[in-house]
Amino acid sequence: MTSIKTLATSIVLGGFAMTATADTYILVHGAFQSAAGWSQVAEGLTVQGHTVVAVDLPGRGATGANAQAVTLADYIATVSSAVEAAAEPVILVGHSFGGITISGVAEQMPDAIKRRVYVAAYVPQSGESMQALAEMDSDNGFTAESFVLAEDYSYATILESDKVRLFAAVATPEQQTTLPATMLAEPLAPLSTAIA
Repeated sequence: MTSIKTLATSIVLGGFAMTATADTYILVHGAFQSAAGWSQVAEGLTVQGHTVVAVDLPGRGATGANAQAVTLADYIATVSSAVEAAAEPVILVGHSFGGITISGVAEQMPDAIKRRVYVAAYVPQSGESMQALAEMDSDNGFTAESFVLAEDYSYATILESDKVRLFAAVATPEQQTTLPATMLAEPLAPLSTAIA
């Protein structure tokens, strides 16, 4: 997996940010990350005159009962609220697990979405979960040992020695140094919930 920060330049220069009109972008992070990971992308889009909202999904860093209470429906509702707050149809961008979330939002409110952009993201079919898609992805680099599961199975973290290898292998040395400290505990229930 590639970190959001390493994708900043390619997103801004890759063509889909270069439009004649100002658009509203809703940016959705992946698992174990937060909206802060979009900072360079948001800056690049803002400089071009676009409106940018980087959404923090619920449960970032939550543990125990707080993590157990978080659902995929909560993720979809949080992003849907950001879309509803926009004055016009938005460009909805999802990174990694964010692809599952933006797919759910687009199903619920297709007329509010101008375009969906999947950045190194999972694109689900109805009935698939993030966990099922990841298990089918033989190139993702994850092993059973990569995840550190909470004793109550409410959340997971990434093994310290795997953070850079899995999330920042092609990042700059500076990004590889700072990324591990920004990674958060991820509630498990949304990862195993099938999307409709």
